Parts: sequence; structure tokens; C-alpha cells
Amino acid sequence: MNTYSDSNGKRYTTPQIERNIKKVALELLEEQRIEFGYNFCQRCKRNASNTRLDVSHNYSRKKAKEDGCVEVLWTKKFLEILCRYCHKLKDGLHIQFNG
Repeated sequence: MNTYSDSNGKRYTTPQIERNIKKVALELLEEQRIEFGYNFCQRCKRNASNTRLDVSHNYSRKKAKEDGCVEVLWTKKFLEILCRYCHKLKDGLHIQFNG
């Protein structure tokens, strides 16, 4: 099984990385809900009751694994709460090609 390093040399499997990401994503959503009383997109401010929210990485998973700094994937300052539309815009997935 592949393992990936953090910046201190500790190794993590993909399931361990995913568990850490999920834990911190849930914490981030809960903190926002407690502070504001509801969840919303941090870019467009759309309320979670009107759309699905994602917790988006500001440092790609692939790059973090390649760079040996997987801990950024579960570090709150590298995450943001986005609606699906803003997440797609951020990741460049809104681009459509005409053939």
C-alpha cells in the first residue's frame, strides 16, 4: 500500500489521510454553524439550505502527496467551505469544450 509523508517524515496511508480530512472538514462546518447559526459558501455566501456545500482544498491532494506535506490537507487554513458552483469555478470544472 502506498504511503505519503508529512513535512516531519511521518507516513500516512490514503485511508488515514481521508479520515483526517473528513474529521477536520466536519469540524470546520460545525465551527461555522456555531459561529453564524448556519452553514454557507464562503465565496458567494449562498446558504446551505439552498445548495450542497463542499470543503475545498487550497492545496491540491496530488501536490501535497508529491511534495511530502500531506498535513496541509487537514489544516484548516488550507480549507474553505464552498457551494458546488463556486467549487467547480475554483477548480476550473465549469469550462465546457465545444467539439
